Amino acid sequence: MVIEPMAVAVHALFSSKAKPGDTIAIVGLGAIGLLITHLALVLGYQVLVTEINASKLKMATDLGAIPLLINGDFNTQCKMLGQAYEKHNVVAIYECAGTAKTASLVTASASRGSEIVLVGLSEKEANFQPLKIAREGITIVPSLIYDHPFDYRRTIQLIKTKVIQPSFIISNNTEIDNLQDALQLAAKGDESKIVLCL
Repeated sequence: MVIEPMAVAVHALFSSKAKPGDTIAIVGLGAIGLLITHLALVLGYQVLVTEINASKLKMATDLGAIPLLINGDFNTQCKMLGQAYEKHNVVAIYECAGTAKTASLVTASASRGSEIVLVGLSEKEANFQPLKIAREGITIVPSLIYDHPFDYRRTIQLIKTKVIQPSFIISNNTEIDNLQDALQLAAKGDESKIVLCL
């Protein structure tokens, strides 16, 4: 039930040059953002998280992540995140929200020499300043899905050895006959993972 999204998170985390002991940031705490947070924390990374949904933010902070609360207009949010990323010496930022706004926010606030790992899948155009990316040595790394079967094997081994326990993201179980209700519930954005049972 959670091996496939966990494999996405495994692939994303290891797509970066960041390593245990480093500080990373995650923007967007849907299922994948929460799973990256979980994996990174158990492996010894320090994790900063940004999320507008309070219950998902609490899930991440309960795991041990440090919340970054931002407000105001786009420029104010960029400034707040940029200061936090520099203060904590963030090595990599994972964009997991999958919106054009958050992709633009991440590229505008990334600190010098850091990596941006694009995990979220937005089809809309995002904005960034090429001069900032080039002048500050920022790297943009795409992370789409996973390498099969390598990431599946690695994920299964991490679960088998109890290094990770990804089932914590399941927030709701329902019968497959209730598919329409489940889709409507998922659309509200409060659930982290809904499992349909036969």
